[in-house]
Amino acid sequence: MIYAGAYISGGHFNPAVSLAIWRLGKLSGDELTKYVSSQMLGGIVASILVSVFMAGSGTFLVAPAGTSLFLPFLAEALFTFALVWVVLNVAVPKQVVGNQYYGLAIGGIVLVGALSVGALSGGAFNPAVGVSPALVDIANLADNFGLIVLYITAPLIGGMIASELFAYISQMKE
Repeated sequence: MIYAGAYISGGHFNPAVSLAIWRLGKLSGDELTKYVSSQMLGGIVASILVSVFMAGSGTFLVAPAGTSLFLPFLAEALFTFALVWVVLNVAVPKQVVGNQYYGLAIGGIVLVGALSVGALSGGAFNPAVGVSPALVDIANLADNFGLIVLYITAPLIGGMIASELFAYISQMKE
């Protein structure tokens, strides 16, 4: 999907990535609003379809029962950091313009994250992916509040840390 959407939007499918790129001044506030709105709408539509196809079962990214949200939060923040770090290093700098490996690198880090911590956190690393199923489950919206907070804050924090580190290192190289 990164390769398929790169020429349209730069492959922006993740609010954490879009926010990080906005932070670097490579995306306007208007573009950020449009991208995040589209990403969330896409996540909601996908969650509705999954819910329909699976007859309402198995649609949630959740921590294992009886666990606190600390470890899932840490996992989501860490692997979103890794994802955004990879995106910023393979798709943003002038030195990598025109490379053909960016999609493999981005997909690879998502795969590694999903395999590493998917059972612990659901492996979203994307607020649109994590929050949308909880929003679609209107009957349990109040019960899903902790998950909504988890899937918004952990990826955004991880992504912003990656953006700050990237900006700092880029500044040092100048």
